[in-house]
Parts: sequence; structure tokens; C-alpha cells
Amino acid sequence: MINLRALLLLAVSTLAACETSPEPKNGAARYSAINQMSVWRDPAVAGQFEVFTLAGAGPIDFWCAAGDYVTRGRGMAANTRIYLVAAVGPSTVKSGSQSAVFTVSPDDALQQAASSIPNSDYSLSLTRLGGNWRAAHVTQNCKSLLFPFSILAD
Repeated sequence: MINLRALLLLAVSTLAACETSPEPKNGAARYSAINQMSVWRDPAVAGQFEVFTLAGAGPIDFWCAAGDYVTRGRGMAANTRIYLVAAVGPSTVKSGSQSAVFTVSPDDALQQAASSIPNSDYSLSLTRLGGNWRAAHVTQNCKSLLFPFSILAD
């Protein structure tokens, strides 16, 4: 009998090899987060990166990918604060794609927006610009979007 995990791994590997997305603009670096979402660094803005939409992904998945990119992809500390720069919209680094924009280097305007968010707001919003969380917080509930069932994901 064929091992279901091996078969699924082979299928996912085959699909990944067939990726036809365009090359990043201006040398943006690609990263595949633990939840299979794509993250591209924006070379035009220090500390800024985009997390791309994926079917079935919600706000927690975008934040998870951002946190994973910061800690595992960039090797930054788990207490690094991540800020939402722009809600999901047209990407500036990948033509024809939708993404949310995050940064670890907020400018004064973004820090001002962050300080205006009430301390009682604990939502992982993708619409409140300046929303911010520590990488450790947003990665603690990461889950695989390809293998959401515990029988398939170890």
C-alpha cells in the first residue's frame, strides 16, 4: 500500500517545481514561510517585505508568515516587532499579485499610527495600518495551509 504522506509530499514537490510566478522585481528575495505562504523582501525599502495571498489564508496566516520570515528567514530575534504597512492590495514587487506589506523598520508616521491603536485591541487585523506584534506572538499559532489535518502534518 502506498504511504499517503509520501504520495502527498511527492505531489507537493512536483507542483512546487512547476511554479511559474514571475521573477522578483529589483532583486527582491523570496522566502517560503512555514505555512506555505510566499514572502518577498522589498529591496527598495529597508526592513519591508510582502506576504502574498494564498487561497484559504486569513489574517492569522499572513501574520504567521511575517513572523516566520522575520525569525527563520532573516534570523532576527523572536521579540522583533512587526508592523503592518499596507492592507492586502496590488504588490509592488510581484506584478499581477496581491499582498500585505509589513516592516520591521517603521517610519515616524507608522509609529504614530501604531501608538493610536488602543491597548485593548488584540486583533490580528490586516486593515489597521500600524498594527504590530512581536514575531514570537504571531508565530505561535502557525499551521500548514497545505496539510491542515494533524494526520497529514507532523
